Amino acid sequence: MDGIESDHDVLEFETSANGYLSTVYRAGVPPGGSANSHLKEYNYPYECYAAGPSRVTIDDGIHCCVYCETRVVDKTYTYCANCGAIACGSHIKIERLTGESVCTGCAITDRFALKTKYFYNQENLESFRAEYAEMPFYNKAMENKLLTGDSVVTTLLIVVGLIIIGGII
Repeated sequence: MDGIESDHDVLEFETSANGYLSTVYRAGVPPGGSANSHLKEYNYPYECYAAGPSRVTIDDGIHCCVYCETRVVDKTYTYCANCGAIACGSHIKIERLTGESVCTGCAITDRFALKTKYFYNQENLESFRAEYAEMPFYNKAMENKLLTGDSVVTTLLIVVGLIIIGGII
C-alpha cells in the first residue's frame, strides 16, 4: 500500500484485482481535505470533512470578511482586486474614477462636495481632483446627490413658507 499524509489523516491507496485504485481511510479518522488560497496580501483557509456527496465545512475563510470577520454563508462577499481582500458589503465601496469595487482597508479617500470618495491609488485620486477642478458648479454639487436633493427641498420649503407668511397665498 502507498500512502499520502495530510494534516488530518493518512490516505492509503490499494490496487484491486482488476487494476483499479481504491482509497482506504485510516480507521477512526473521517475523510476530508484542506486548502489554503493565497491572494495578494491575504490567506484564505478552507477545511472540510467529506463522505460521499455530503460535506461538513470546518473552516471557511472564503466566506468571511477580512475586516469584521462575519461568517454568513448566504451573504455576498466581494473580492478587492487592489489588495486581495474578501470583504462584506459594508467594507466594499465603488472606486469613483473606474467604477469598480475597492475595499475600505486599502482605498485612498478624499472628500468632494462633503462626501467621501474612494480610489485605488494616489494617481486615480489626482486624476479625479484635476477632473473635479474643471467641473461646472452644478456637476460638483451632483457628486453628493443626497446633499444636493436635501438643499433643493429645504430651499423650496423656505420659499413656500415665506410666501405663506407674507400673505401672498
